[in-house]
Amino acid sequence: MEYVDITLDQEALGGLRALQAPGQPSLLLRVMDLFETSAAKLMAELDQHLASGDIEAITRAAHTLKSSSANIGATQLAEQAKAVEMCGRAQDLAGCRSEAGRLKGLFEGTLVAVAALRAQEAG
Repeated sequence: MEYVDITLDQEALGGLRALQAPGQPSLLLRVMDLFETSAAKLMAELDQHLASGDIEAITRAAHTLKSSSANIGATQLAEQAKAVEMCGRAQDLAGCRSEAGRLKGLFEGTLVAVAALRAQEAG
């Protein structure tokens, strides 16, 4: 796996910040928490489904990962998850496996970017 340096989309982050209610805990940090938890689960499910060849489950997991990644501004991860999803929709298991191979480095890089955002928000 090759680590990929990720920059989260500032426009997406700005949209999340705009939803912040005054005096409430950070919505942005809560969304990041939810992303980390759900994306890790989705990555594990995707690995499992790739191993078993369950193309419908691969497609669903990739679609969900695409959406949650886009919500936090992880556009590179979202685009790669979309590539996996499209292979799934085409019933191309070999293509799914190939495209999914690129996801791990993007996912790890996204987690690093989220950690950096956390530090910035807390500081």
